[in-house]
Amino acid sequence: MDAIDDAGAVPAAAPGAGLVAHLRSRLKSSRELDRVLSSGLARLVETQLRFADELGLARAQVLPAAERFRDVEPEAAIKHWLADPQDGAAALQALLDDLVAHHAALNSALDGVMLEALDEELARADSAERRGLPLWLRVVRLVQPQQQASERDLRYLHLVAPAFVAAYLRARRAEP
Repeated sequence: MDAIDDAGAVPAAAPGAGLVAHLRSRLKSSRELDRVLSSGLARLVETQLRFADELGLARAQVLPAAERFRDVEPEAAIKHWLADPQDGAAALQALLDDLVAHHAALNSALDGVMLEALDEELARADSAERRGLPLWLRVVRLVQPQQQASERDLRYLHLVAPAFVAAYLRARRAEP
């Protein structure tokens, strides 16, 4: 037997249960924990909905749970879910799954944009000087363009944004 006394050990629980227990011990009440969780999750939901609007995407493409917030403020819906132990748990799990999938798609989209930019840069590397540069330096020069701000804005609008949106949507469609 180990020298460590595990008489006070907590049985294995769902992922995140330790964090919730820690937050409950630090906050004055379960009500305060619910307020903190609902406020934080609502900000994430609102940010994702704004992200969809800014990119001209259907909200459900970015946040499949968006329909649940059509007629109710996100924070109010999440508070309701926290108060409903049966149906609320499933709704919260679906929301958390959507948030995770969104962040994974963002990372994938950023990778896609970088790969497209690298391909473009390598295709333009026709001078002996550029071909002789290490790849990392070509990348640095690519992401730190020397153009005027208006030219950078045009590059973003015509190259980066469309590539980002396309890569984001590919990543979301590829989810299991």
